This record gives sequence, structure tokens and C-alpha cells, in this order.
Amino acid sequence: MSGTASSKMKGQEVVFFGVLFLAGFIFLWIAVNPQLLYQRQQPAFFTGCDHLQKYLSYSGGAADYVANLLSQFYTYRFLGALLITLVIAAITFSAHRIFKIFNSGAGVTFVTFALAGLLFCLHAGYFYTLAYSLAILFPLLGFLLFASLQHLHAGVRLALYFLLTAALYALSAAPFLIFAVLAVLYELFMKKERWEKIPLLLFFIAIPLLWPHIAFYLSLFSRSQMYTYLLPFSLVHPIRPLPWLIYGLLLVFPLLFSLRQVNLQIGAPDGLPKKVGSYWRYVILLLLALALGISANYSLDKKHRLVLTIDRSADTQSWSEIIREAGRHPDVMNRLITLQFNRALYHTGKLCDELFSYPQIEGEEGLYRNSGPAFDMSYALAQLIYEMGNLNSAQVWANEALSIEGASPRVLQLLALIHLQKEEYASAQIYLNKLAKTLLHRKWASKYAEIIDHPERKNDPEFAMLKRSPLSSNFLIRFGFAYGELVNLNQLDLQNRMAFEYCIAYNLLARRLDRFMEFLPQMTKFWPDGLPRHVEEALILIGMSGAVQNMDMMKAFQLLKSNVDKFDHFMSIIAKHNNQTQYAQAELLRQHGDTYWYYHLYHKPRELQK
Repeated sequence: MSGTASSKMKGQEVVFFGVLFLAGFIFLWIAVNPQLLYQRQQPAFFTGCDHLQKYLSYSGGAADYVANLLSQFYTYRFLGALLITLVIAAITFSAHRIFKIFNSGAGVTFVTFALAGLLFCLHAGYFYTLAYSLAILFPLLGFLLFASLQHLHAGVRLALYFLLTAALYALSAAPFLIFAVLAVLYELFMKKERWEKIPLLLFFIAIPLLWPHIAFYLSLFSRSQMYTYLLPFSLVHPIRPLPWLIYGLLLVFPLLFSLRQVNLQIGAPDGLPKKVGSYWRYVILLLLALALGISANYSLDKKHRLVLTIDRSADTQSWSEIIREAGRHPDVMNRLITLQFNRALYHTGKLCDELFSYPQIEGEEGLYRNSGPAFDMSYALAQLIYEMGNLNSAQVWANEALSIEGASPRVLQLLALIHLQKEEYASAQIYLNKLAKTLLHRKWASKYAEIIDHPERKNDPEFAMLKRSPLSSNFLIRFGFAYGELVNLNQLDLQNRMAFEYCIAYNLLARRLDRFMEFLPQMTKFWPDGLPRHVEEALILIGMSGAVQNMDMMKAFQLLKSNVDKFDHFMSIIAKHNNQTQYAQAELLRQHGDTYWYYHLYHKPRELQK
């Protein structure tokens, strides 16, 4: 092929890959959103030699350390997407160089193009951390170094291989086998004296099996992890075979390319064209791009994305955004979404007005719980309970979150706030010292550390995250009795509006109108200008029972005539269906599905939901 044609083909490759990486960057930036990757993974990075030493004490720790450092940039959406794109580009071009070493003919561009696209799809999984990609990159770079020194004597190559496998196992853990397989293939197929070097090859095969056992002997790994750590095959991903496809491209195609090279060297006819025509190159790349686009769409777990979006909005106190996003996807049932939606309603003053505008499938447990499995929402519960002033219970749930998430900055911040509020300054100092070693929260830690020396500053506006009127530290936690805990919170501080409104909403969700009536004296204090809609709906329902005390109560409150008329319409629909509520349900849902009456009539307790 002429130099001009070769230059033209290289120019086309630059354009193809440029478009791919631009599309991948936009996909990560807009669709995946690195901020949500950070929200799910909560990567903790602390400066200092002690933190670095912890990571260097096990194989693969270097990949984890670098990944946690770089993942701090995920908090900036643009920079996070750019960072991931650069890592994928490094893997792609390293793999392209390696494929060229094994075969300079047809297929290299297509395989590399597919590899890059699949890596973008893999990073759409919110469980997939940057460490998994770095663990792939290091062995590829190691092999390029090894291949560049092939002019050395066989004994020197063996010593180099020995050192590189040790270093790469320390850096990448199990994915170091990528380097080992590529090196064996290179020695076996790409060197002319391969068949005379069988003893050397046996060493090449045996050495990689040595390092995991040494790591196990040194107690760096359990036996089950020494060949699996940082391999992504067990990760939850919408496309489960995706990690296998990527590793297959990295290992199987060099083998196929090597076999083809051997076929050419022994004089057998080559069944593949040396180069693919321009027309077919465009067709193949277009089909690959289409397949990758479909894969990217399926790689994005939209439900998980919604949960993370709402969880992050709660952390940033973007309450209106939570209500908007949850309202746009009422079909997505998730207890964390329900908990944060109800919390957002309270903070926007709409809890008892719009509670039933969202499907309350969880019933009262979707509003407030203090027991049961909560591995996916322990931090959210700790936040909610802290806002109510129950510091003891908030501390329990924050420590639960600490055991699940690890030392993530948001958990450390909450624990520091709790101990500062309880005036347990020695404990607070532990968490503040930890936060002072982070890159993104050291200023926050420095500011709140001032309270330890100046406790009187707790009420300053700049320390708004501290509760103004917490309960005493000897408040009794009542695990398994969520309502009893809410009532105690309300009774111990009658000015605690959040506890009061949550008691009202809890009784509505539990359909316990008898307990709801106990809070009538407080209603006029908290709602002097008129009752919320759902409270009026409950009072109308109670008043229609006809009991004398209920009629007197109806007269004491100035209920809106529009709500009374709406209830009459509700009952007329049931009457139209001969009082057969099962036949009236569809029409009632359409016209009154956001009312307490509909919920009260049709909601089934959890044990009856099938």
C-alpha cells in the first residue's frame, strides 16, 4: 500500500476514534452522570502516609488508591466524564498497540473500536469503580514495556518477566494475568526460536501462579480472592456478559492474531485480506457503532439512576428536584425514593397536602422506620432522624451506614455533627480529623472544629447544619416501635413541628384515625390559617360517621366547601357502581387517586400485598 493510502487510512482511524470518544464522553457526562457514580460508590480518599500504607499492604491496593483519588473529581460532572474518557482512551490505545504487535493486518481497528465502546458501556454501571479499569490498564502498559525489550537475552527477559509479574500483581491483583497471557503468547508465537524455548515458556507459565499463593501465605488475601480480586465478573451490571466480552477481546484476539501469523510464516495461504476496502470499513464501523449504541442504552440502569439522583438531591437538600423526579416516575417503586419524597414534602411544607400524590405502597413504613433491613437506606434514615432531633437513634443508624459504606465523607460529617451536638467533643474530633485529611471536605472540618474551642458559637447562622433544639442524650430508642418513637419525640418537644407532622402523616398512612384524633389540639397551633388538604379529608371522613362528638368537631374547624363537595362526588361514584368498591376503583383512581379517601379505601397492608 502506498504511503499516501496508508496516511489516508490512519487519518480515517483518527476520525473514527475521535467521534467514538466524543460520543462516549457525552454519554458519560449527560446520561451516566459521574456525580451519581460518586453517590453510589462514595469513594473515600484521605491524605497521609498511614492511609497510603493501608492500600499498599495488599495486592491491588495501588489501583484502589489511585482510583479513589481520581474519583474525587466525579463530584464535578464534566471533569468526571473527562477523566473516565481519558482512562478508556489509555486502555484503548495501549490495546491497539498490542494488537498491532500480534497482527498488523485486517481486524485490529475493528476490535479496538469495539473494545473502547464496550468500556464506555461498562462504566455506565454504577457499581463499576475506576479501579477495575486501572487494573486493566497497568498490565497492558507492562506488556508494552516487556515487548519493547525483546532484543535482550532470554535469561534477562525471564528476570524482567519475573519482576513485572510481581509488580503488576501488587498493582492490579488478579488482572495481572492479562500481562502473563500476552507475554506467553508473544514468546510462543512471535519469536522465531519459540519451539527451542519450551523450558523458558514453562517458567513463563509457572511464575504467574506463584504470586497469588505468596499473597495468600502473607495473609494479603483469602484463598477465594487471590485469583479474583479486581476482576469485574461478579459485579451487578445490566449487561452481565460485558466484562467477559472485554477480557475476551483483550486475550482471545491476540491468540487468533498469533495463530494467523504462524499460518503465514509456515507458508499456508492466508484466508483473510491484508486490508479491508474503504467501503467495507465504513459499513463494519457503522454496524459496530450501532451495536455499541444499543449496548450503551441497555447498560444504563434507569431505575438505579433515578434512585441515585433522588438520594443525591437529598444530600444537597434539593427538595423540589426530588418531588419533580419522583413525580415523573411514579411507576418506579423504591423505598428510598418514597422515604426521600416524603421528607422533601415536609421540607417544602406539603407533607399533609400532597402525601398521596405519590403511590404510598410502603404505607407508614415508607414514611418512618427504625428497624428492619435497611442496608440501602441506613444513611437516609440517620439523616431523617437527626433532623427530628433524636441524636441517639441517628447515631445508631449513622454507625450502621459507616459499616456499610465505609468511611465515606458524608457519614463522617453526620457523625461529627451528632457528637458536636451532644457535646462529646473528643469523639467529634476523631471524625473532624479524618475529614481534615480529605480533599473536598477539609474546609468544612476546619470550620466545625471551631465549635470545640468555642461551644457558644453553635447557634451562629454559619453552623446551620446543627440542630437547634435536640433531645436530651438519654432519650430512649424504641427499635421496632416507630410510631411510639414519633409520639415520644412530639411529647418531649411540643414545638417540634417535624415530629408532629410525621405523627399526623403516619396515622393517615396506617389508617389509624382514632390515633389521628389525639392530635387535634395541636392542629390549630401549627396550622392557624387553615388545615392541610389531607387533614381535612380525614376529618370529613370521620365527620361522616355521624357520631355526636364528630359532628361537634366538624363545626370547630372551618372545612373548605370544595373538599366536602369533592367527597360527595367520591361517594357518588361508589353509589353509581351499586356500592361495589371493586368496580368503582378505576374511576376513583382516575378522578380522586391523590386523596386520602382513595388510599384509606384501597390500600392493603404489606402482608396482604401480593
